[in-house]
Amino acid sequence: SGHDYVTSMSEEESFTLAEEEFPALPVTPCKSPAAKKMASDDTNCIKQLINCRSDAIEQKISDLNGKVDAVTSELKSVAAKVMCLERRVDQVEQPISQMQRRMDDLETYMRRRNLKLIGIPEVADENIRLEVVRICQAVLPSEKEKCSEVVDVVHRLGKPQPGSGGGRPRATIIQFSTRTYRDAIWKAARNSSYLRDNGLQFREDFSKGDRERRMKLWPEVQKARAAGKTAYFVGARAFVQGE
Repeated sequence: SGHDYVTSMSEEESFTLAEEEFPALPVTPCKSPAAKKMASDDTNCIKQLINCRSDAIEQKISDLNGKVDAVTSELKSVAAKVMCLERRVDQVEQPISQMQRRMDDLETYMRRRNLKLIGIPEVADENIRLEVVRICQAVLPSEKEKCSEVVDVVHRLGKPQPGSGGGRPRATIIQFSTRTYRDAIWKAARNSSYLRDNGLQFREDFSKGDRERRMKLWPEVQKARAAGKTAYFVGARAFVQGE
């Protein structure tokens, strides 16, 4: 009709109009090529730094491993030398030990002619040998005439202590010319009333090695005696019930 202001439109014209009224959303902008190159350069730089650090660390580890290997090799060499020295020491110690035992045996043998006498009072300008001969004659009257001959060497043990007053006198060591007379005096002294009445006592003269061996065996001797068994020493050896 003549009054219609809006004429009918085709579907194509309608779609075009819709596009104009509602334009498409703007496209998200992309990074510029320069920014992408910068980011790539930074990444490469970081990678290079990491690689450099890794290479440096690996080199230090390699150096440390080399030093450890060198120290280990040196330690093995030192250990081998120590073992060699230990074998040499053992080879040297064995004959020294044998020699020491021989010296101990020799000292023990030499001391078999000795006796210690405990309790002789000390006086000024004493003739200790004469006093020992007199005591031996009292202990073994049957050999009275020979005592002056068989008593060979006599002397006090240790240094004199002036001003000691009535202190304990030093022991006296006696060496007999033969073991036979020494053993006779030793046997007679066990039941001598003269020694008991005068506070005197004979003792055996042991070497250091014999004294140490007796000290080790002494607890066993005490234990056996406490159990009512017969236990005694012969030199540095201990016997229990004769065994």
